[in-house]
Amino acid sequence: RRQGVTAATTLWLVAIGHAWRPGVLFQESSWRRGASRVGASREGATSLLYGDLEPVPGGSYVLEPASAPKAVVHFIGGAFVGAASQLTYRYVLERLAKSGYLVVATPYRLSFDYVSVCDAIEASFQEAMREREAPGEVIGVGHSCGALLHALLASRDERRSRLALVSYNNKGATQAVPLFEEVVVPLATEAMRDDDATPAPLVREAIEAARGAASAAIDLADSLRPGPAPLATLADLARREVVPIARQSLELADQLPDLLREVADGARDFEPKPSDVRRILRTQLRARDALVVQFETDAIDESDDLLALLRDNAAARDDPFRLAKTALPGTHLTPLTQDIFLPASTVATLAQATDLADPALRLFRDRWLGQVDLFYDKLDAWLLDDPAPPLAPQPDPEPEVTPDPEQPEVQPDAAP
Repeated sequence: RRQGVTAATTLWLVAIGHAWRPGVLFQESSWRRGASRVGASREGATSLLYGDLEPVPGGSYVLEPASAPKAVVHFIGGAFVGAASQLTYRYVLERLAKSGYLVVATPYRLSFDYVSVCDAIEASFQEAMREREAPGEVIGVGHSCGALLHALLASRDERRSRLALVSYNNKGATQAVPLFEEVVVPLATEAMRDDDATPAPLVREAIEAARGAASAAIDLADSLRPGPAPLATLADLARREVVPIARQSLELADQLPDLLREVADGARDFEPKPSDVRRILRTQLRARDALVVQFETDAIDESDDLLALLRDNAAARDDPFRLAKTALPGTHLTPLTQDIFLPASTVATLAQATDLADPALRLFRDRWLGQVDLFYDKLDAWLLDDPAPPLAPQPDPEPEVTPDPEQPEVQPDAAP
């Protein structure tokens, strides 16, 4: 009976993804050189639903502000949804750009090996910034697993001098995944078998064929060209709005087979382990300013543990380290909230609506976005409340000279 349940569950989970094939921790998307400026899609003919973020070499997505940027915000999303952060966090990312920040969102595929994930994220970020001069410092903003990854990156790279760590959690695999040892491990082992005596290979082939058909359908929609009205409007809508979302949403499902393969190959916990992550953050994190954001209804949040670790880190350091924590109404998913309300003019164009619908739409929109807007307002206030600009590189002091700790070495014009 147990084998039957395991086989059934295997079929269901494999069906979520596609046939296993050797994957990468980071998948580069198709890209156009250059980056969009915030608001470009509203004024031009790109996308209303997909947004303004443009893919760049290396796989990250970049959105430039309308004027000279204050600083670079490097964004990393949570587990699974972080594989398409340019979609899943679009509302918050566009608000950052509208506030004057150069936004770099780096999608990633989840893995039990956090070190390899961090390496892939950093390589993608560096490629995105290769032809751009970073204005001031790099500010890391991460949600959930992305908060943990940013903290690890800031433990080995002092360029991330400011961190906003949202809904941080550092749970082990057995805590993060229900029934990990009892169900997931035997499931993954069976799903990844190549034994013809099991149904797994046939199911993987069927799912791969289904995924190929879905990809072909997306390509077909992308090839649609304007025709007689109203078909032209529908074809243009499919090409500009639906196709980018559908194509990149496939990347969310593409992570599952690689994770099952890791489990089948023996992975039983994340690396570094939660205890090692705590040690690293307590002793090696190099940021000078950190904001910890916690939502009131979040059963998996570990922001209090993170704050304790950062306080230990601050107490052991010679340089100043400012810490702040804020608790907000909302849930673990609040940063993923999207603005689903199209402008009244767009609604009128697509559905022949009238401007009479605009006040009602605005009322619903304000209520829908209330909690995520409150979260963003707190984040924006922290970004603006920078206690000091980054210190300029200083030559080594002469042996007989003792630096005065009360005399700050601040370059006023170096502030972002």
